Amino acid sequence: MGDVLVTAPDAEHGYELLAQAGPLAAQVGGKVVYAALGDQAAQAKEFATRGAHRVLTCSDPALTPYQTEPYTEAYLQLIEKVKPSIVLIGATIRSKDAAARVATKLEVGCGCEIMNLRLDGGRLTGERVYFSGRSLATERLLKDPQIATVPARLVDAPAPQGAGGSVEAVALKLTPPKAKIVKREKKESGSVHLEDADIIVSAGRGIKKKEDLKLAEDLAAALGGQVGCTRPIAADLKWLGDAHWIGLSGHEVKPKAYIGLGVSGQIQHVAGMRSSKIIVAINKDEEAPLVKISDYAVVDDLYKVVPALVQAVKKARGQ
Repeated sequence: MGDVLVTAPDAEHGYELLAQAGPLAAQVGGKVVYAALGDQAAQAKEFATRGAHRVLTCSDPALTPYQTEPYTEAYLQLIEKVKPSIVLIGATIRSKDAAARVATKLEVGCGCEIMNLRLDGGRLTGERVYFSGRSLATERLLKDPQIATVPARLVDAPAPQGAGGSVEAVALKLTPPKAKIVKREKKESGSVHLEDADIIVSAGRGIKKKEDLKLAEDLAAALGGQVGCTRPIAADLKWLGDAHWIGLSGHEVKPKAYIGLGVSGQIQHVAGMRSSKIIVAINKDEEAPLVKISDYAVVDDLYKVVPALVQAVKKARGQ
């Protein structure tokens, strides 16, 4: 028996982890404890209303902006305070390094980017993709605290419910980081925010030339969605910027509808959009992997199908 300690580098990711932590805590007979560190301390009550029984806050200056050393110390001290049986940490570039260090210090295992969390024989179990998404490994953590980093956009965030749990400020003894961040620049992505898009129209190598990307743009505009693409379009041909790239090395998305135009569906790309609620493939190759996993498939020339589809959508919407 023990609590489930949850934390993530950003609030939205944290809300999603709370949805996954609740059932686990109920099974181990514990409570959900959320660690709102750094700037997240100001959102403590929000975490409390979204499923946390307790919210522990710390606004120590060493925690803003994120750096590995102080966050490693913070996680270790919180684990010592809470004594959880399970620790869930949002899997991002900024936090996976700290999670691994914590596990090493405690001499326990660390499941990296674990999906489908559940208890099996009383132990935290889940899957992760490896070999560039070609295979799926099932992992079980054998020693407490069971530490797992969990990707975003696997589940829907819980809605706020009433007053929620308690909020408590905690004092942590943190060593100032050895490196100093002297400048931060936000990478501009314009109006492209694939993670927030409900509808994504994705361009693949079935698009013959750059000018033909207008097919994807027109369909996305008609549907009120955004344009994504596969790795060759962004990285090799550079027809679109990285902000549009969906896949294992690009963006992981979870739209209500994903429409692939000439997308073959290689596993590296599928790894980035596998959580889409509805998958539509438009491809003249009926053997294309995306066609086989899609909910709906149009096996035909996209150059004939897409213009007709755009007109049909506009007509249905009275445009």
